[in-house]
Amino acid sequence: MRLGRLIGFGFAALCLLLGLIYLLSLASPQAMNKTANGLIAAALLAIGVGLLIVTLKFLPAQKIEHTVVRKIELPGETELREIKCRNCGGALGQDNIDIARDGSVTVTCPYCSSTYQITEAPLW
Repeated sequence: MRLGRLIGFGFAALCLLLGLIYLLSLASPQAMNKTANGLIAAALLAIGVGLLIVTLKFLPAQKIEHTVVRKIELPGETELREIKCRNCGGALGQDNIDIARDGSVTVTCPYCSSTYQITEAPLW
């Protein structure tokens, strides 16, 4: 977060908190000058809202871009065979293999766009 946004949000939160405290003090029977407390509360709340608007409008958040690299590591004894599409019979290569969001390994045919999930057959 940028320093300007942090300072803006901090002062806005402080003004809003103090404004609410002054606003709550109006309900106290021991309050001496309720008019002054009401004006201070209104001013602090207005300053807090104004600071929030200025901070959000003129100090935009920084965009952070993430790069996700997916690698599939096969065990040492894995034998690679040619994979063919079940639908059209087209040859599938390693560029057609992808990892889905749920963690499953899928293959998409570049010719007919069919997608298959790769499952490992049990050894027994």
